[in-house]
Amino acid sequence: MSQVFFYQLERQPLLAVLAKLLQVTLDRGGKAVVQVGSPERVAALDAQL
Repeated sequence: MSQVFFYQLERQPLLAVLAKLLQVTLDRGGKAVVQVGSPERVAALDAQL
């Protein structure tokens, strides 16, 4: 069965939280999908992660 988790950003920037969540997901043997609104944003996230 799939598990879905939600996280509310409060004090940390998106990139810091996203990197941590993705690492935890991969460490648990899971898969993740990150959906963004533009090819430019994909390139920016790819470069930063």
